Amino acid sequence: MYDTSNALDKLYSLFLTQVPIVVIDLETTGLHAHTDTICEIGAVKIENGELGDEYTTLVNPEQLMTPEVIAIHHLTNESLVNAPILSDVLPAFLQFIGASVIAGHNVGFDLSFLLPVLRPLGVDLSQRPALDTAQLARKLLKDANGYALSRLAKQYQLPSTQFHRALDDARTTAYLLFLLFDKLKEQGITTLAQLTETYPFRGMPSSPKSLSPLEKTFWMAIEHSLPVAIRYRNGKDEVRDRRITPERFSAPYIYAFCHLRQEQRCFRMDRIEEYRLISGDSEPPEK
Repeated sequence: MYDTSNALDKLYSLFLTQVPIVVIDLETTGLHAHTDTICEIGAVKIENGELGDEYTTLVNPEQLMTPEVIAIHHLTNESLVNAPILSDVLPAFLQFIGASVIAGHNVGFDLSFLLPVLRPLGVDLSQRPALDTAQLARKLLKDANGYALSRLAKQYQLPSTQFHRALDDARTTAYLLFLLFDKLKEQGITTLAQLTETYPFRGMPSSPKSLSPLEKTFWMAIEHSLPVAIRYRNGKDEVRDRRITPERFSAPYIYAFCHLRQEQRCFRMDRIEEYRLISGDSEPPEK
């Protein structure tokens, strides 16, 4: 029913402006694909280099969300009670995707939730091309102040509306992809084959299951483009409050945009004494 293998094979020779792409974004009940689930889907088609049809739906996750998660996307348990369950929306979502390339900002996170629920339907999204705009932005936008979707949208004046809602983030990501395609063209990369060979998709993120509480906070901040308030002890043994937007981490270091210095900085995790994920207005850090 959903066999698209023949159509997918033909995509690699196409120019990027000709490739059918579906930009996706999910809101979820948490970080763990094996225990959490999807609560909102947003998707936008790119056809012939232009935005096309859109797909969006709330999803009843059939589990309660924590206040911390609700604070990120502002979807409440009550607002999802009457939404369709995931198994009821997947057929229409698959129909919308068709034989398109999948794209998204930190798309590996989204795919980690979609792969296990789509495989029973005979669809393996890991076998088709995927474009991660966060990964590509780090390679192509060297002058960026940060690589969170909201920060990129502000710096490069991309059309954007309400962040941390699925369809709005998918639209903004699509506009970011157009900018990245322009940068790729400057490098002489014009086809999907050239793109996937030069900047191959790095795949799914590592499971946060074994991470420390601090690392899980950074993981959530990266996946949802959120800042973190920290209390940091520097090399001079001075303690300062900082507001940072994490981009990546590799223990014992976290690489982030520092809002005080207005530049990318590297912080040692073992020098962070207190921390708090910021989902709204700035708050003081908390241990």
